[in-house]
Amino acid sequence: MEQPQELVVVGLSASTSQSGFFVVLLESLDTKQRIPIIIGEAEAQSIAIAMEGMQPPQPLTHDLFPTMITSLGGKLKQVEIYEMQGEVFLTRLLLQRSNGPDLTIDARCSDAIALAVRINVPIYSYDSIISVAIIDPEFRLGSIKRGSLQSYSLVELARILEKLLEKEDYKSAGRIRDLISKRKNEL
Repeated sequence: MEQPQELVVVGLSASTSQSGFFVVLLESLDTKQRIPIIIGEAEAQSIAIAMEGMQPPQPLTHDLFPTMITSLGGKLKQVEIYEMQGEVFLTRLLLQRSNGPDLTIDARCSDAIALAVRINVPIYSYDSIISVAIIDPEFRLGSIKRGSLQSYSLVELARILEKLLEKEDYKSAGRIRDLISKRKNEL
C-alpha cells in the first residue's frame, strides 16, 4: 500500500490562468514536489486570514467548523487528498471521536485546506496523485515556511519575485517587490 506524504501550504496567489480564482501551492515535506490547486476567492481569503494569524470581528464559516467539531466531542486529525479526477482533488477529513469510531467525511479540497491551516493539522496525499499534479520541479519559492511572507528572507523574496516575473504574474510580483522595498527601507 502506498505511504502518504505530508504536504504543507507554501503559497497562495491569484490564478494567472483562470480569472477570479486563486492557486494554493502545496509542497511535499518528503520530496519537495509542489502541486497547485485552483480554489475560489472565499476559500483563498479564508486560508490567507488563517496563514496571517488574523482574527476577523465575526467568525468565518471555516472558523465555525473547529468549534462545532470540538463541541460534538471530536477532533480533526488530518486532511487527506486521496484521489484526483481530472483536475479535481478528492479530499476527506479524518475525525477522531471521543465516544465512538473515527469518522471520514468528504470535503472540497479548498475547504479542507482552510480547516487544516486554521487548526494546524497535517495534510496528506500520495505519490500517485502528486506525480500527476506536480508543477515544474525547478519552481521553488525557497524553504518551507508556514504563515506570511514576512517570514521569508530578502534572498528568498528575490527568488520568488524572479519566478513570478518569469510566469508573467505581474500583480503578485508587484506585491513582492513592494515588500522587498519596505524591508530594505527598514534596514
